[in-house]
Amino acid sequence: MIFQLIFVVLVVIGLIKYFVQKSKPQAPKALQKQHTKTTLTCPLLDKKDITHDTYLFKFGLPSPNHVLGISVGEHILISQTIPTKENPEGELVERKYTPTSPVLQKGSFELLIKIYRAGVLSQFPNGGKLTSWIDNIKIGQNIEIMGPFGKLQYLNNGTFLISRNGVRTDKNFKRIAMIAGGSGITPMYQIIQQIFLNGSDNTKMTLLFANKNQEDILLYEQLVSYEKQKRLKLYLTLDNPPPDWKYFKGFVTKEMLSECFDVDNQTIYLLCGPPPMTKSASEKLIDMKVSESNIHIF
Repeated sequence: MIFQLIFVVLVVIGLIKYFVQKSKPQAPKALQKQHTKTTLTCPLLDKKDITHDTYLFKFGLPSPNHVLGISVGEHILISQTIPTKENPEGELVERKYTPTSPVLQKGSFELLIKIYRAGVLSQFPNGGKLTSWIDNIKIGQNIEIMGPFGKLQYLNNGTFLISRNGVRTDKNFKRIAMIAGGSGITPMYQIIQQIFLNGSDNTKMTLLFANKNQEDILLYEQLVSYEKQKRLKLYLTLDNPPPDWKYFKGFVTKEMLSECFDVDNQTIYLLCGPPPMTKSASEKLIDMKVSESNIHIF
């Protein structure tokens, strides 16, 4: 009898919490349905140095009460008409970015952006078209964004909403395996952050994070802090490691993947980074008998 009473009390408490949460007014979303086709104007509020070529840009929303309006796993597009070498009068340039701020943050959102400057990389001799422009904007100056976009949403407690070939399905996983290269860490960080913000989400995560040099590792302190809380296992690999480097060395290999990740149908594999890296890693996972339906490339 006492156990039945305890059960009833717990059910009642759960129902009360549910209806109280449901009755709370929802924050207005800055990005609405029309913003997949038209832009939203957002002013630059702040800019912080993160590494020698990466900055954290903070942009404002229409009011202090607005949230951006994306789900965990989705991204936005910066859509900007800017002067370029080829088109001095203005060229429309669009690039995808995943905010690193919590999706329910009010009044602003943050983007971690790597700047490609002229004369640094052979593949961008004139610098990145958009990043060269955004590197020089001033506080109060506006950018134009669109969204939300994406074929994957994280719904909490291991459940993802996945869109493939126009069909949207919910699927639950016990583990999340992540492979990121460089600034491709941002969608992974968004999911990791959400899981830790939700105190009842016990989904296990493993991240293999590849970079060229040690100073290129973005969000390192935050990732180490999350790893100490036990739900995240962090692996790192560098193309050019220092002499005392204790992690992996070189490009992502099949041996690295085998050491880092389980191969089963209870794991989803998320990849983001330079296309050659994600293509190679995806092929290696398939060679390891991972189901293609469980592999998602951002």
